[in-house]
Amino acid sequence: MCGKSCYASVVQKMKVTLFGASGFIGGNLAQHLINLGDDVCQINRRDIDKVINEGRDLHNIIYAIGMTQGFRNDPLGTVDAHITLLKAIIANCKYSSFTYLSSTRLYVDSSITTEQSTISCDPSKADYIYNISKLMGEALILNLAENGRVLRLSNVYGSDFLGSNFLNSLFEAAITKESVHFHTSLLSSKDFVSIDDVCTVTGKLMHKNMYGIYNVASGGNTTNKQFSEWFNDLQIKVSVDGNAPVWSFNEISISKLIADIEYRPQELKSNFHNLYLTYKKYYETNRSY
Repeated sequence: MCGKSCYASVVQKMKVTLFGASGFIGGNLAQHLINLGDDVCQINRRDIDKVINEGRDLHNIIYAIGMTQGFRNDPLGTVDAHITLLKAIIANCKYSSFTYLSSTRLYVDSSITTEQSTISCDPSKADYIYNISKLMGEALILNLAENGRVLRLSNVYGSDFLGSNFLNSLFEAAITKESVHFHTSLLSSKDFVSIDDVCTVTGKLMHKNMYGIYNVASGGNTTNKQFSEWFNDLQIKVSVDGNAPVWSFNEISISKLIADIEYRPQELKSNFHNLYLTYKKYYETNRSY
């Protein structure tokens, strides 16, 4: 098989406009594509109106704008991020292809997690504003955008020091308090995907002109029990709430990605120790505790 360096040497260079370049995922995507030799125009949210009003050719768009942990506190902002800005770009800008970053959170009520499975949503529950707005964004891309591509990302991990996600909270507690506490059962589990895999997959799908919906995940869940064992190996104390609920997602299917680009995801288990050391170095350098 052709390795990463070989892949970088044979891809045809393209012009890319990346919305959301200041975020963790967007920033890493921009650097990855630049390393491949692509011409990447990085657009931050404050510049979007200007870009839309210019109406220029944006070539191959990546839309990496989205709400994550803050969506419960800002439902209207979530709709703006997932739909309103997206609609304005589709309506006013020229482009050759359009990549929209969505989420495997859409499968929260689904027993089948393949890309063609039916998605269920309950509009009476506030949490589903996130899912419904992501689905609307997907619908716009798949039905109105030329050469639309939807990437449903699972829980992305990497050197995201300023994030407020589950994995970040574990590392922060482990490093600053030398202890980790779980509010959900050790049987709880979900999928985690490396930012390196997200970048590699995005680049390959774009350069191979492959469209439609793709799940970008590891294809296997990590349990709280596994996390507790890994932290114990680092001499970090672990505790769990009494009668803690089990909160688990079904494993995400990655069969389509494997078939189309021979995808081989990294394992969180293999990356965990080095990731911990990276976070530890960051906290020792940048924060007092």
